Amino acid sequence: MASYHLPKVVKAEDLTVREGKLTWSSHGVSSEIDVGSLLFALKPPASAHQYIICGLKENNSESAATTFELVLLQTNSIPDQISSLHLVSQIPPHLRPSTDNLVDIVVSTKAGSGLALRFWQTVLHPLLRVAREELAQASPGTEAAELAGIQQESVLVTENAGSVPQFAQRLWASHGGQAHRDGGGKQSRTVILLSGDGGVVDILNSCEEDHDAQAPAAIVHESDTPAYRAHGQKRFGMVAQELLRRSHPYTAQVEIRRPGAAAASFERGERIMDVMMKAYDGGKHVGLAWEEDGERVWYDEVEEIRLKALDADGRWRKVCIDGTIVELPVGGDVVVSKSNHTLLRVLAPKEVLPA
Repeated sequence: MASYHLPKVVKAEDLTVREGKLTWSSHGVSSEIDVGSLLFALKPPASAHQYIICGLKENNSESAATTFELVLLQTNSIPDQISSLHLVSQIPPHLRPSTDNLVDIVVSTKAGSGLALRFWQTVLHPLLRVAREELAQASPGTEAAELAGIQQESVLVTENAGSVPQFAQRLWASHGGQAHRDGGGKQSRTVILLSGDGGVVDILNSCEEDHDAQAPAAIVHESDTPAYRAHGQKRFGMVAQELLRRSHPYTAQVEIRRPGAAAASFERGERIMDVMMKAYDGGKHVGLAWEEDGERVWYDEVEEIRLKALDADGRWRKVCIDGTIVELPVGGDVVVSKSNHTLLRVLAPKEVLPA
């Protein structure tokens, strides 16, 4: 694996917030960052009046390859305009490697447009390193080697499509079918996934005891060619639009089961294809309605959805399950249902959670 970028903390002076940007000077050179690109501020315990403001610049213009720049600003005070910036005074327990808590980093090199390794080397690893070094005194009982950064053996850089499933199988096997355990002094484990949602799917799929058995569906990769991968997440929509443009009348049965109700057949309306096309056209299906009869796109809570594929041609028996495309056998079923127990605890910022 290529060498890591060492974190560079800049001693910032003359911090000012104006028109949505934080500006500062260092050695006579002025720089700036969007306020929306600020992540949080570290507050080392050794100093009552010293902070390290952490931010992330990202260039994702279509004319250039996406680049990341980790910004670390050392300052004696935080401007009032950004005083609400989250202050971190100690490493969260779930990110502290120890005998009671394991921390794994999974870097999926082929996920999306292939930025995971670059992000790990230039952003996340340096950020973890500087946070652990600066906040070392706020983490009592933590070994110095652990504070220096994530150990190499806990970092998985994928080599092929089997790397994450193999890791997941070892993960579940080592925890007896549970990726996280609470209480009783038992070991906890945190997995940081630098991957697409396919990485989450791989981990969930591997929790079954018969994960080594051959699945009845064949995994295919229409969207996994180099030409499509260049478009990142958009490639799934591109494939879907191509299929929809062919106007093939799918032969299938769809049943839904609502809470407390028996399964009911779902009649495919003549407008379904139009809705699907708009869904992959920048989300124009949201709020879509037809004035002539009052029909509209709406959302309903269901317990289970069952799809039975009946087309004779395998091209029309393919489904996309969280980024993984599978081909069903004739008469094969896909069932999506709610789980009655929790396998993983997913950490997410409150901004993305439903109100």
